[in-house]
Amino acid sequence: MSCEPKVLQITNNQITASSYHTTDSNEFNPWKAQLSEELYWRPSLVAGGVLENMPQDQWIQVDFEETVIMTGIQTQGSNNSAERWTTNLQVQVGDSLTTLTNIINPEDSDEVRFK
Repeated sequence: MSCEPKVLQITNNQITASSYHTTDSNEFNPWKAQLSEELYWRPSLVAGGVLENMPQDQWIQVDFEETVIMTGIQTQGSNNSAERWTTNLQVQVGDSLTTLTNIINPEDSDEVRFK
């Protein structure tokens, strides 16, 4: 297996999410999570639209369509003054939805959580 680095071209239909928020003027679709997008992905808000009440089990998924060796993950927050960004995430990997497992730290066998 070659370990040559490459930039993956991800198409919109390769990115799915637990939900996404819509307004009269914008849709915060999962594919807007890509760093090149002007807007961003935002999960649906609960009744009342209060961010602090947002469920913590939201997820976004990328289907790379081939086995890849990931060497990093980059995230970004909102590009406006709303101060919205991810503060805690966990990464799962697998060949299908039924084989997803959390990334494990080989030094202590603990699940890796990025904060």
